[in-house]
Amino acid sequence: MKVAKTTTEKGFTLIELLVVVAIIGLLAAIVLVSLEDARREARNSAKIQMVQQYVNALELYRSNNSDGKYPDRGYDGGSINSTNYACLGYGNSELCFGIYEVTGDTDINGDLGSHFGGDSTPKSDSETLASSYGDMKGVIYNCTTDSNCTNFTLHWYLEGTSQNCGGDSKELSADFAGTTYFIYESSNQYD
Repeated sequence: MKVAKTTTEKGFTLIELLVVVAIIGLLAAIVLVSLEDARREARNSAKIQMVQQYVNALELYRSNNSDGKYPDRGYDGGSINSTNYACLGYGNSELCFGIYEVTGDTDINGDLGSHFGGDSTPKSDSETLASSYGDMKGVIYNCTTDSNCTNFTLHWYLEGTSQNCGGDSKELSADFAGTTYFIYESSNQYD
């Protein structure tokens, strides 16, 4: 009597393959979330560095200016609009800073550009920072004291809530449409 040989093929079952694919998908999702957090931190760090460069450029402008003033941008008590504020690094028709729709000022950017080693001031953001209040990108500038422009403020947003900017900056809102809103006020010791 002949015994029939049964052959079993070795391999993975469909269930085993699906489990492996599900585990790989779960690990990929975790990595992508971590990667996005790292990207946000890198963008925030770059913006903080750019703000510090703007502060340095404004101080250099003032020290090189014979009348000891910062660039003039009007002053009416602090309303945020394109008459009183300028978006640093942006052209005259380019909008930034969310619902306020502040535009750039090529004169101010040109004046500060030489302190960056070029003809114009670099932009603080290369990407849109979208929120329900519009595009929150940019750093805006205003001379704050009076027509003498002996002090200035800078305003900007960082991505994410409750971010830390460090230094002399003041946090105005820890959660403004998913961003953190900061202001820097110069403290002019020469007045």
